[in-house]
Amino acid sequence: MTQNPQKPEQIQTELNYSIIKKWLIKNPEYFDELCTLITEYFPPRFNSDNNIVDIQQLVLHRMRNEINRQQSRETQLLDAAKDNTLSQSRIHKAVLSVLGISSLEEFLSLISQDLPNLLNVKTVLLSLDGKVKVPKGEDRIILQSTVTWPQKFFQNDAKDINSCACLKLTYGIERKNAVLLLGASDPEAFHPGQGTELLAFFADVLEISLSRWMLKKP
Repeated sequence: MTQNPQKPEQIQTELNYSIIKKWLIKNPEYFDELCTLITEYFPPRFNSDNNIVDIQQLVLHRMRNEINRQQSRETQLLDAAKDNTLSQSRIHKAVLSVLGISSLEEFLSLISQDLPNLLNVKTVLLSLDGKVKVPKGEDRIILQSTVTWPQKFFQNDAKDINSCACLKLTYGIERKNAVLLLGASDPEAFHPGQGTELLAFFADVLEISLSRWMLKKP
């Protein structure tokens, strides 16, 4: 059997539909404008019969929900990107400061006095004597949103520490162990599941610098 050829009107309609569909996929923000236009130019029609569903209102409701979800996702992605950029900038400034020191005394002073401001944390503590016991495991960077470190290590700032990061370090020819603690007032500053690549990079720089100055220690 031969198929009935499509009429020019049908071909044109299908072509227009394809073009419109592709354009809408590339321009999802149009739905936001469309929702506003529908609300403005086609006000909802109400019917006293409770058995009649207002399709227009139902469609608008679904469209608004989808737009809100999309805007929420976009906001979350933008916030995450901003936070990541800010964290990267802070780590880079801290690294440059560490690389710019010229003595062990400057290194220790940088850790306790300058790093808190550079990294936007409440306190920074470096333990070289092994008194800070860290959880066992292969994780080099440990993040805690619920601080379990003994408060004595944070001294007077203990009551203000709501999240912290622990950087396990090794230094010197003998590969001695050290620990750097970053204590933050913001409970969301450090938390499990957060990316640790930047902190791991910072730990590498600290190990190199610490090894260098400990070897030159008289």
